[in-house]
Amino acid sequence: MIRWIGIGRWCVLAVITGAAALRTMTSTARTPFWDLDPSRVTVPETAVLPSQSLMLDVLVLAACLPVVMSGRIRCGGLMWKSGACLLIGLVSAAAHGLWRRPYGGEGATDILHGSFTALVTGSAWFAALMGGWALMHLCRDDALRRATFGILFGVIGVLAAKGAHQYLFDHAEMVAQFRADPAAALAAHGMEPGTTIAREFERRLMQREATGWFGLSNVYASLGAACLAGWLGATLGARFENGAERVSRLALAAGGGALLAAGAVVMSGSKGGIAAGVLGAGVVVAVRFGRGIGGKQNGDGADRARVVGGAAAIALILAALGAVCARGLIGERIGELSLLFRWHYLIGATRVFLSEPLWGVGPGPGGGFKEAYGLFKPALNPEHVDSPHSVMFEWAATLGVFGAAWIGAWLAMIWRAGAGALVEARSAGTANTDSAGIESATRAVALVVPACAWAVANLIDRATATPGEMLARCAGLLVWFGLARAALVMDKAQPAGIRLGLAAGAIVLGVHGQIELTPTHVGAGMWVMCVIGSAAAGARRESVAGTGTKARPPRGGATATAAGAMVLLCWIAALVVRGIGPAARWESHLHAAAQVLRPVAEARRLIGERAPLDQLLGLLRAHQGAGQLMEETAINSALFELQRSASDLACRDLLRADEVIPSVAEPRIQAARLFSEVAVAAKERGERSLASEYAERAVGSVQPLVERRPNSATAWAAVAGTLTIRATVTGMDVHREASLDAWLRASRLDPHALTPALRALQIAREADDGTGAGAEEVRELARRVLQIDENLRLDPLKRLSEADRTEIGRLAALGM
Repeated sequence: MIRWIGIGRWCVLAVITGAAALRTMTSTARTPFWDLDPSRVTVPETAVLPSQSLMLDVLVLAACLPVVMSGRIRCGGLMWKSGACLLIGLVSAAAHGLWRRPYGGEGATDILHGSFTALVTGSAWFAALMGGWALMHLCRDDALRRATFGILFGVIGVLAAKGAHQYLFDHAEMVAQFRADPAAALAAHGMEPGTTIAREFERRLMQREATGWFGLSNVYASLGAACLAGWLGATLGARFENGAERVSRLALAAGGGALLAAGAVVMSGSKGGIAAGVLGAGVVVAVRFGRGIGGKQNGDGADRARVVGGAAAIALILAALGAVCARGLIGERIGELSLLFRWHYLIGATRVFLSEPLWGVGPGPGGGFKEAYGLFKPALNPEHVDSPHSVMFEWAATLGVFGAAWIGAWLAMIWRAGAGALVEARSAGTANTDSAGIESATRAVALVVPACAWAVANLIDRATATPGEMLARCAGLLVWFGLARAALVMDKAQPAGIRLGLAAGAIVLGVHGQIELTPTHVGAGMWVMCVIGSAAAGARRESVAGTGTKARPPRGGATATAAGAMVLLCWIAALVVRGIGPAARWESHLHAAAQVLRPVAEARRLIGERAPLDQLLGLLRAHQGAGQLMEETAINSALFELQRSASDLACRDLLRADEVIPSVAEPRIQAARLFSEVAVAAKERGERSLASEYAERAVGSVQPLVERRPNSATAWAAVAGTLTIRATVTGMDVHREASLDAWLRASRLDPHALTPALRALQIAREADDGTGAGAEEVRELARRVLQIDENLRLDPLKRLSEADRTEIGRLAALGM
C-alpha cells in the first residue's frame, strides 16, 4: 500500500477545501452566455462554465485518490463501507450522464444517449460526497481538522460581505433599473409582460434579501446558520474550557464570526434559515452544558454518549421531516404555506420514485425531476420545482434505489457527527502539541487556500464587480484570514470547541437539508458535505482502544482499495472524454453565437436610450457598410437586415452546439426564438414570403426536441409556442390546428399548469367555426382552465385575472 508523506495530506486538504470555498463564491451557468438574451443585453459571462465545473470535480476526485489508495492512512483504517456506498450511488448518476435515455425520451425516433445536465449535476454531487468522505479520514488529525474548520467556516466573512452589499446597495439598483424599462428587463430574461412567469420574476425581484452567489436566499441562509452554530461552538469551547486571557480574546474573535453569520441569516429573510440558526445555537448550548449524558469519557460512558449523540442527530432530521408531514396533514386550515409546499414536494418526489424506482429520473436542474414533478405533483401545488427540497427524497427520486446507498452513507456521517458532539466536544481536552513544522503548515494552508480561492473567484466574475463590491470582498477576505487564525490558535489550546462547532454545523445542515435544497445545490453542496465529513471524523485513534494494537484495514481491504481506485480512475476518464471535451466545444459555439448578436443588442440599447442618430448610423456602417443613411425607412431596413443576418449566423452556431450536445434543449429553443423574431419583424414590414420562410425555419429548429423527448412537457411547450407564431405569421388554418394539438400535448404532460391549457383554449376559440364539435371543445377546455385556476388558489399571483375568469366562465357555460 502506498504510504504518503505529510505534505501529500496537506495538498489533498487544500484542494478539497479550496474547491468547496470556490464554489460558494461563484455561481454556475446553466446555458453559458445565454442565461440572458445576448440580442438585448451585452453582459459578459461571470459564472462557472459546465466544463470548468467538471474540471473542478476531476481535481477533487484526483485529490481523493490517495485516500482511496491508502489501505491505512496515519489517522486510522480506511472506512471502506461508506466509500463502497458512494460508489454504488455513482452507478445511477453515471448511467444518467453517459448512456441512459433522458426522462421523457420513451418512444423517441431520435434517441439520445445520456443527459449532459445529469452528467454535470451528478458529477458535482459525487465529487462533494467524495470530498466529505476524504475529510472524514483526514480530519482525525488535529492540525488538519483546525485548518479545515478555519477555511470552511471562515468563508462566512466573504459571504456576509457579499450579502450586505446586495442588501444595502444592489437591490435598490436592480429595482431602479427594472422600473426604468420593465419591458426591456423582462425581454432580456426571455419573458413577456403580463405573463405568470413575468409576475413571479417581478415579485422575487422586489424582495430585499441577501442571496450571495447562490441566487437563493434559503441556500445562503443554510450556510449562515451552519457558520453561526460552528463559531458559537468554537466560542463557548474556547471561553469555558480554558480561561487564559489570549484564548478569551480569540473567543471574542470567534464570537464576531458568529455575529457575522447571524447577520447573514437575518439579511437572507429566510424563516427556515433563522429556525436552523436557533436550532444550531440550541445544540451548542445543550451539548456544552448538558454534562450528565455521557458520564466518563472512557468505557461505557463514552459508548453511551456516542449512541445518544448519534441517535439525537438522526432524530432531529426525522423530526424535521415529521414537521413537514404534520403541516401537510393540517392542509389549508392555516395560512402558513412554506412547509405545506414542502409536503407537496415530498408527495411528488415519492410518486416520481415509484414511477422509476430502479434508476430514478436523473439529476439536474430543469431535467428529469422537474418534468416528472409536473406530472405527479398534487393538484393544489402551484409551483414547478427542480428539487423536492429534501436531500434524501431528491437522491431517491433522481437516482432510484442506487440513491439509497448515498442516503445511507450520508446518514452515517450525520450519526458520527452527532456522536462526536457528545464525546469529543465534552471531553476534558488537552492542548495539542504539534511540532513547529506542522504548526507552520497549518498556518500556511489556512491562509493560502482562502487567498487562492478568493482570487480565482474574483477572476471569474471580475467583469461585473463594481468598486464598492470589490471593497466589500476585500474586507471579507481579511475577516476570513482573521477567523481562520483564531480557529487555529483556539483549537491548538483546546480542541473541544472546534469539534463542537463542526458537529453543530453538520447537524444544522442535515436538518435544514430536509426542507431546502442546499446539500444538492451545485454551489453549496461541496461545502455542506465537507463540513459534515470533517465533523464525522472524530478524534485520532491510532490503536484499537485499550489494547495498544495498531488498527488494520478490513480483510480483503487491498482488493477493495484497488477496485475503488479503479472505479474512480474510470469515472475521471469518462468526465474528461465525455464531459469536459464536448462541454468546451459546446460552450465555444454558444459563445460564438452570442458574440454575433452583440451589434443587435448595441443597436437596441442606443434606440432605447434615444442616443444621437450619429451613433446608430456609425454602428450600422461598421457592421453593414451602409452609406449615409438619413431616411427613417432606410434606417429601419438596415436594422432589420442587421437583425436577420446576425440571427442567421447565431442560429448556425446554436445548431452546431446542439450537434455537440443534443441532450440540452436550450440551443434549439433559442434558435427558434431568433428565427421567430425575424419572422414577426418581416411580417410587420409586409414581407410575407420572408416571414413564412423564417417561421418554417423556426419550426424546423425546435421540432427535433419532441422527436428526442416525445413525453416531455417542456419540449412540447417550446414546439407549441413556435407553431403558434407560425400560425400567426401565415394565418393558415392547418398551422393553427398544429399549434392547438401541440398545446394539448403539453397540457396532458403537465396537467396542472395553467399556460398550456389557456393557450389551447385561446387557439380553439379562434378556430371555432360555430359547429357543435368546435363549441364542445371550447367548453371542455374552458372548464379545464377554470379547474386549474381554482387549484392555484394558494398563489393568487399565478391565477387568472377577474376579467379573464369571468370571460372563461362564460365560455364554459356557452362554449362560444
